[in-house]
Amino acid sequence: MTLCHRDWRRHASGFTLMEMLIAIAILGILAGIAYPNYAEHVARGRRTEAKAALMTAMQALERRYAQANSYVDPADSTRAWRGFPQASESGNYTIASGACAALAFTECVQVSATPVIADNRCGTLLLRSTGERGVLINNVTAFANLPQGCW
Repeated sequence: MTLCHRDWRRHASGFTLMEMLIAIAILGILAGIAYPNYAEHVARGRRTEAKAALMTAMQALERRYAQANSYVDPADSTRAWRGFPQASESGNYTIASGACAALAFTECVQVSATPVIADNRCGTLLLRSTGERGVLINNVTAFANLPQGCW
């Protein structure tokens, strides 16, 4: 009986602690490389959704301008017309509109897509009726020298 027990231990197979630690270390390294790439891929997909929502909102505002010769909301003359969805399709961005800085509603309107989950690289995406594209990052608006991949 003792002989059988010894025989079983000699032929037992399995992983040693060292083999398990090496496997876990390799998985950790792979995860450390893969996760940032995955996160950037997801963020790019969300930005694409934001761009589509901005284009939809701007088209609605341009239709409003063609009909009323103004971007102003008829119910409240201090804000832009809001006849478009106030969020992107999956809700990752909130969509808002307002007058361009230093210009009246009759001259220019700006639509913004603010991410629900912070996007440190591109921040809030901006689109103006003049065709300008920009970003708002850390309360700084830029329409030139935009971060790569934002627009």
